Amino acid sequence: MMIVDKAFENALAIYCKDSIDRWEKTTAMVPGKTIEEIKDQYGILVEDIHAIEAGHVPMHRYKDSAGRGGNVILVLAGRETNLGAMQVSRST
Repeated sequence: MMIVDKAFENALAIYCKDSIDRWEKTTAMVPGKTIEEIKDQYGILVEDIHAIEAGHVPMHRYKDSAGRGGNVILVLAGRETNLGAMQVSRST
């Protein structure tokens, strides 16, 4: 994961939607990003979450080289995210 993505995630964890000056504080924690870029990135994240919750994003489990159960790979907005070896359930 890129350092900027991690900084973005950390900032969102600290500054919830009710935080005063949320976007300014979040932007201050993410190097090289403007407030508009942060808001755009947040909008993409929200859309991704809605797509996952609606069951519109397929999650694939890949076996490792020994043939054991593997990691879950999630592809959102053209970026691949390795969710690691985890149990995936989808509520209906």
